[in-house]
Amino acid sequence: MALAGQLMPSSVGLSFVVTKRSALRIEVTAARYLREDRQKWRRQPLAATGTAALYAEPPSVGRRTDHYLFNRDASVAVVWREFGDGILVTVSLVNERKLSDQGRLDPSDCLLQVTLRCSPVEGGIAPYPSTLRLHSDREEEEIALLYRKVPVFALGHGAAASWEAQGDCVTSVQTTFLPSHVVPDVAFELPGDQEALSLNYLAGLEQDPEGVISRLYAFVESYDRWAERTRTGRDNIARPLMEAADRLLERVDRARARMREGVHLLEQDPTARRAFVLANRAMLMQMVRSGPRFAGTGRAWTDRLPAAPDYDDPDRRWRPFQLAFVLLSLPSIVDTEHDDRDLVDLIWFPTGGGKTEAYLGLVAFTVFHRRLTLGDAGAGTTVITRYTLRLLTAQQFQRAATLICACELIRRARPEELGTRAVSIGIWVGGNNSPNNFADAVDLLQTIRNHEPTTKSFQVERCPWCGTHILPTGNAPDDAWGVHADNNSFRINCPNVDCDFHISLPVSSVDDALYTDPPTLLVATVDKFARFTREPRAGVFIGTGVDPGPALIIQDEFHLISGPLGTVVGLYEAAFDVAMARHGTRPKIVASTATIRRADAQSRGVFGRPIALFPPSGLDAEDSYFVRSDPGRPGRLYAGVMPQGHTPLTAMVHLSAAMLNAPVELPLGPQAADAYWTLIAYHNSLRELGKTVTLAHDDIPARLGVIAPAEDDRRDLDDAEIMELTSNIPPADIPRHLQRLFIERGQPGAVSFVPSTNMISVGVDVPRLGLMLVVGQPKTTAEYIQATSRVGRRQPGLVVSLYSPSKPRDRSHYESFIPYHTSLYRVVEPTSVTPFSVPARTRALHAGLVILARHVHTWRDDRSAAAFDPKDPAWRTLVAEFIARARAADPDEAADVARHVEQLEEHWAGLVDRAHPLGGLTYTGGGRERIQLLRKFDMPGLGWPTLDSMRNVDTDARVLVRGEGQ
Repeated sequence: MALAGQLMPSSVGLSFVVTKRSALRIEVTAARYLREDRQKWRRQPLAATGTAALYAEPPSVGRRTDHYLFNRDASVAVVWREFGDGILVTVSLVNERKLSDQGRLDPSDCLLQVTLRCSPVEGGIAPYPSTLRLHSDREEEEIALLYRKVPVFALGHGAAASWEAQGDCVTSVQTTFLPSHVVPDVAFELPGDQEALSLNYLAGLEQDPEGVISRLYAFVESYDRWAERTRTGRDNIARPLMEAADRLLERVDRARARMREGVHLLEQDPTARRAFVLANRAMLMQMVRSGPRFAGTGRAWTDRLPAAPDYDDPDRRWRPFQLAFVLLSLPSIVDTEHDDRDLVDLIWFPTGGGKTEAYLGLVAFTVFHRRLTLGDAGAGTTVITRYTLRLLTAQQFQRAATLICACELIRRARPEELGTRAVSIGIWVGGNNSPNNFADAVDLLQTIRNHEPTTKSFQVERCPWCGTHILPTGNAPDDAWGVHADNNSFRINCPNVDCDFHISLPVSSVDDALYTDPPTLLVATVDKFARFTREPRAGVFIGTGVDPGPALIIQDEFHLISGPLGTVVGLYEAAFDVAMARHGTRPKIVASTATIRRADAQSRGVFGRPIALFPPSGLDAEDSYFVRSDPGRPGRLYAGVMPQGHTPLTAMVHLSAAMLNAPVELPLGPQAADAYWTLIAYHNSLRELGKTVTLAHDDIPARLGVIAPAEDDRRDLDDAEIMELTSNIPPADIPRHLQRLFIERGQPGAVSFVPSTNMISVGVDVPRLGLMLVVGQPKTTAEYIQATSRVGRRQPGLVVSLYSPSKPRDRSHYESFIPYHTSLYRVVEPTSVTPFSVPARTRALHAGLVILARHVHTWRDDRSAAAFDPKDPAWRTLVAEFIARARAADPDEAADVARHVEQLEEHWAGLVDRAHPLGGLTYTGGGRERIQLLRKFDMPGLGWPTLDSMRNVDTDARVLVRGEGQ
């Protein structure tokens, strides 16, 4: 086996388990290439198949047998090991030719195009042993149950392994150097009555309550019938997995009971019914307006708009799981004392399945229900949606803004019912992305008007209602500008006079404006919430002002709230929880993800609450009713390549060129040719990506010229067709880069080659993309699933993974390529958060105390830091609640948290005394002569080093190199 791992491997093999101790039939095919002259080689086929096949008998003594073939130029070694009731066999093909005395390789000595096939003469091939069978916890048991029908039968050595089956019996296994596996598409549609899913039909609930409610009950009953059919399969499950099956069925029963409770609420509660009607109306308007006729297409401010639609399209529908999730969540949104209010509902659904629409529907319902209940007193920040990546935040902001515009138009038509204060949306991100104050907004607007370069933007490229560009290009009159800023205000409007929002759009991206008039829906990155320690005005988002706090918090891509980021978020979250409870609000929390493990532990660590996944799994990974694998619909074809005897860079150039030239060479239709025109090249690091970018400007275009069969079939790769998608992109350029991905083949600005990092793995929804090259196995399976799911949305996708033979992890994934890809979600790695561990407390526990002091207690202003009194009764109550919240997240650390809090209080009180002669302690202000409680994380001082962003987890160090600058 050691020979298989060399730069020029001399062996290849595979391992498998046979059920009986019997002979093996071994077939080998290969070829040598013999030189005839300098430019010509002749292929010499070699085969030991049919009657020439080898038969290897298990040895009576020892464990190994050797067999020679091809005139002793090659050998087959078979190693037999007892394994339970069967035999674990490893079969290896070895090239017996040796290097010359000079150590030079003669190409004619190489065995090429090798295939090794093995089959037992008697008995069969049993599933291969795997550590996945060792069920260390309940979740492992449930995963084993779900994937019990997806066994592994062989592993490769120096190659991948595949197998052939007849029915449920595997008859042979073989090596493959280009393994491939089709991950089938998923089906979301369900048979039966489709009218219950129609947004227009559901919006008529008040006109025909009996008919609509009966259809909604029928919708739930169809889920009931599936659940009962699934339950009958329990008897066929092995006894060790019976308890896991019972747990899964119990979750299904709980989900359908909650759905039925939601329908009952609509039947009995007129306010909830009215909010549901308006929410469906708003979602219907959002779907129409997001399409290519309106916001989906950019247009100039002078262009005429299409005629206003009637919003009565009966074909605009919820996907079944979306409607089910909304129904399931309604009772815990309406009733703040409901048992499920403290339950984190996690939308667990494949990428591209419509998770965003599911929670946007819940956003609309929550907004309307609060306005119907409280009127103008229910304004303020009603919903907070949090994202982890700026790219995802910017893209989802655009989608949510269209919904908020729809909600605002509905409110304008019913001010006596929904209040006079606007339904609005705001984006709250870092100062490197958008202006943080009015003065910065004035400067940025002037910079843009002067056509000067900038990395910032106002985050709103086009009107979310009609698609008109907010900022014009070139020299344009004042009427063409949709952004207005002065030292005291900020406003965005649509420049198109025919738009419903020509006077003002309910959208803002400047922090000062958000603090002055808190948006109904706040879209933010999680990092930004670190600003609560330094910005007292931010408290309006959690209920410190005259308006109530949020009723709903949405955490998108929950699997990213893990590791260092999730740990810091969890600690801050504890303080926010206590603060919001003190201000009279206990928000419902909804999260979403496509890839997660041990979600309950993660939810308790971050939110201090239990979690429920929706839709819950059935007894089979291929069918949870709301999402089912559909083998008849091609999803994505995954293929693996591991170059032997070549450097990874050479292989990347050759592979990229072949994939780029294929749409030119192959006779593809227009849609398919466009789908495979843009090649996404995913990389694990900026260092590796930098090499690819260099090669894309030189080596890859040259290789395209070499492989083209004719000049007419050669594809040119110009520099303008290469677009990098990484964190190096200035924030202001991100929307423009994303928009280029939508440009089809042959159109001006179309992109051919996109070197990317994990920036593309979340939130990039471009349906036309169909081709991806993955350079090196990503660090986690979740990342691999997320990244590769960016392709194959509209046309079947092709994902080629390029593995490095020098990296053990890459080699392992290549050799187990087919087992890995047959059950990708099975091997998603568990995530962890430890918000109250010692390192986390050292970094950020004091921030939790400062948030409570500034946003709950009376020590709000900058100079109020000097008023701190650890014996204050109100403070002691707050600290007790904070420690109780820490106990909910991590009971084992609660006592240490309490002791740590005491030490922090002593330090704060000591600084108060020390700063008194110097004018008093402040939080952050007062200049260098004053002692400040908080200092920047990487700056010296007496105060606590405090994060400006939750991502600032490491301090940069400047490395000086001798001779630098000489």
